[in-house]
Amino acid sequence: MHRLSDWQSRLERFLQENRTRRFVYGEWDCCLFVAAAIQAMTGTHPAPEYVGVYSNRSGAIDLIKRETGRTGAEFIWRKVMQKNGFIEGSAKFAQRGDPVLVSRKTDNSIGILGPDCRLFVLSRHGLAIVDRSFIVRSWQV
Repeated sequence: MHRLSDWQSRLERFLQENRTRRFVYGEWDCCLFVAAAIQAMTGTHPAPEYVGVYSNRSGAIDLIKRETGRTGAEFIWRKVMQKNGFIEGSAKFAQRGDPVLVSRKTDNSIGILGPDCRLFVLSRHGLAIVDRSFIVRSWQV
């Protein structure tokens, strides 16, 4: 899976169109938001098998446990990235369009670096921009 030649404008449009879309488990959570962003850049969704499979926090945790033996979005995300052949890189050198693992006091989540290098994560109320210092892992798409 590779980025399309116009991936930057596709990602920018995707982020703009979804800026107020609210968090919904199994439809629009952190992993599925970033998977959809990857689809916008590449034309291929990296994890269609997980869309609509769970509808609440406990369902998400059960799925992650079943698939990885662990709990936490980072474990299922690693599996998705590995399955699609995306290479894990240094958090320090994450670049535009890269999916990243974000670690904050309250939780870990998956985010994406926009075309302007701002870090976008999904909040309960839509997309939020957070400081890049929270990135702990990144993957090259």
